[in-house]
Amino acid sequence: MTLKPSFRSVAAGLGLTLMASLLPAMAHPLSGTWHNSYCSRVDLSVGEDGVVTGVYTSHTGSTGSSQVIGWVDPTAVAPTPPRTNVKGIPFSLDIQWRLINKPVSEADGSWHWVSGFSGQYHPAQTISEPNQDSYAIPETLELLNVLEASSTVAGFADTAPIMWPQTLHFTRTAPNYCSSVTPGRPVPFTNSAEDMVSGTWAIAGGLELELTADPTTGRVTGKATLPGAPALQVIGLYDRLAPSLTPTSRVAEQAVTLTLFDPNYACELSTGPGIFWVAGGVSYTRPSQLDLWMGTMQSTGWTDRFTQETLSRVQLSRVN
Repeated sequence: MTLKPSFRSVAAGLGLTLMASLLPAMAHPLSGTWHNSYCSRVDLSVGEDGVVTGVYTSHTGSTGSSQVIGWVDPTAVAPTPPRTNVKGIPFSLDIQWRLINKPVSEADGSWHWVSGFSGQYHPAQTISEPNQDSYAIPETLELLNVLEASSTVAGFADTAPIMWPQTLHFTRTAPNYCSSVTPGRPVPFTNSAEDMVSGTWAIAGGLELELTADPTTGRVTGKATLPGAPALQVIGLYDRLAPSLTPTSRVAEQAVTLTLFDPNYACELSTGPGIFWVAGGVSYTRPSQLDLWMGTMQSTGWTDRFTQETLSRVQLSRVN
């Protein structure tokens, strides 16, 4: 990442409010199409408020396209021209693995699952470290995929819920062994699951979540508070498919994946975490309990990217 001050920091220093129309028109470095080594692709768009929307299209598992939402610092820019040992831009993505381009009659248990995708955008750059030859890397997304398998699927998940962690790398160009994959067109879908996510959830003396789930879009919005920290905004997705529609699978929980973020967080200027990711669910047998995997992110250089995230287990109780 460049050390040049962000538009947000300049505006704050001058005591001005900059209209979006006055800013130069430029694509966010996270925007566009990305490919991984499993021949999957994700198409992302970043809004002026930093909200990331898109579609993930996979060749693996239940092949098809799934909805994506998340957040990234909207003022972050990649250095031009490419430089040496530049820090990454942290971001979080939420994926609900219901296929938006296929009818519910084709659903299997994996349609209930969610993932918290989180990590960093690393710009194209030269890596130079002591006692090793310099080398170049292309634009890369370095991600931790924390997949919450909330239901059983024969041959994949014999028990539920379970969590699969996986590191993924995305680049602008698909590997030469991959055939092309095109996002599918959405088909009509009607929410069929009871909303067990909405409400206030808390840990005594710790994290509190106020969540509202929208049964029409599948999105979750709200507010999060942590001791000694500013209030965070919440966006995410949840499982809207009733367990009865996948009779060959045991659905253990209503899965939910969230991004918690400080809208004033500028990754170029801040050292502490301003983005948190969450993946988990509300148990169908214990509806007053929300079990989550939760992580924080920070900006690091390419060679230190193994320290970019933390991972912890939290359990919240319903307050109302």
